[in-house]
Amino acid sequence: MLSLLLIVMELSLLAAAQLAAGPPWTVLTAVALVLQSLAGLTLTGLTRLTLAFGWLLAFVVTGNRELFFCFAMTLAAHATVLFTGRVTESGGTVRWRSGAAAGGLLALAFLSFRVAQNATLKVLAVEAAVAIAILTGCLLAVRVLTKLPPVDEPSDNKPTINARTRQATGEAAIVIAAAVAAYAGLAI
Repeated sequence: MLSLLLIVMELSLLAAAQLAAGPPWTVLTAVALVLQSLAGLTLTGLTRLTLAFGWLLAFVVTGNRELFFCFAMTLAAHATVLFTGRVTESGGTVRWRSGAAAGGLLALAFLSFRVAQNATLKVLAVEAAVAIAILTGCLLAVRVLTKLPPVDEPSDNKPTINARTRQATGEAAIVIAAAVAAYAGLAI
């Protein structure tokens, strides 16, 4: 039943992006969903991914196409956190390169659309710089999150419910902060 719910959520996100905003938004959503699937399709991950759709709703209400940047950076932040924040069962290493690559892929896809839309070199440079700053901030924030002392000391060295809750809440906060930073970046 959970698998069906996840599939319905994925299709709904793709349909919402296509119907409300068109192909560029849909392609970024599809790339984000493929990355989510590669990392492991979970309700928590898909729920965090849907944070980007607040920007889609804002676009529908305002018609402000600049919000495409916020949408893209929220998806990129989600992918960065998703791939970076994975800790092995034994509490092992954080995957920095895969997190940077996942977020970078979405940022690159966004910038490719902007090139196709004939954005000026100055605009592209600012968007690229803001994207790099946001994704770097995500990487650093995940590092801080994973270095926090344990909530409690499990005897079998596996993450506890409390540790998982803290991790999920922290990751969502990072994605929300990245979304706010993307919106602030529009002022540059």
